[in-house]
Amino acid sequence: SMQNVSKHTAELRLVQAKDLETLKAATERYPMRADVFFTYARALLKADKKANCGNAIPEFQKALELDSRFVLARVELAKCVEVIEGPQEAAEELLRALNLNPFSFSTRREIAMLLSRWPDHDFTKAPGMEDWSKDKWVVGPFEDVY
Repeated sequence: SMQNVSKHTAELRLVQAKDLETLKAATERYPMRADVFFTYARALLKADKKANCGNAIPEFQKALELDSRFVLARVELAKCVEVIEGPQEAAEELLRALNLNPFSFSTRREIAMLLSRWPDHDFTKAPGMEDWSKDKWVVGPFEDVY
């Protein structure tokens, strides 16, 4: 039936595009949509993670300005922050994500991975990270939740 045909097909095409130019155009056309900035930032990283981390950070930040509770955007931002600024700054972003949703498996997994990538870094001195040591921090008691 006709009612299932979206009125926003042009918009959808723009937002679901894969090429960076079209996605960049989408951010300009839809400046109030966090998901559009997030999609563009992710595409930048997919194209070239190391080179584009610096370019992706402001796009993730725009997504978060528009939607501060966008946990996945904060987790992805943290990965870039780790590359550009270091582990402690990344940990702070991940802590913000964790505080938004303490039950997020993906956030907990990212924290566990961060700790394993930086075995000599002591995260436990920072407020809210007192138990962030590799021996104490497991992915969490959430795997068994059905």
